Amino acid sequence: MVHAGGISSTTSHTTGIGLSRGGIGVGAATTHGVSQTVLSARMAPPAKHRWIRTLIGGFFVSMILSVFFGGGTAGTLVVLGGWALTGYLAWKGWMHNREEHPTLLDQWTRSFLCDRCGCVFLPSQAMMPPRPGIPS
Repeated sequence: MVHAGGISSTTSHTTGIGLSRGGIGVGAATTHGVSQTVLSARMAPPAKHRWIRTLIGGFFVSMILSVFFGGGTAGTLVVLGGWALTGYLAWKGWMHNREEHPTLLDQWTRSFLCDRCGCVFLPSQAMMPPRPGIPS
């Protein structure tokens, strides 16, 4: 709830009239925006790795580098090395989404924020030390 409560969207409409030596000008514009609080950003759910973007970006970067290194052995090695690195990074992202992300998302879903100290905690792991003067 903290994450969603700190995001707001705005839309504004602007119109204007201008006068110059060349004549009269009329204009209109619409602006859209999204604002997010620091607390909302801090409490955001864990993000998935974007491994498909890694594949696409790595492919294009390898192609651009191959132009600079030419079509010889160096160019071929750069392209193959770029593809191998891209494949490895994409595989790591895919594995993260498959194995680690569900656990992180479950932990995020069960987490609570203490309004008093700002600490994020899981109720099952919360340890409250006895405080003098405060009944437990």
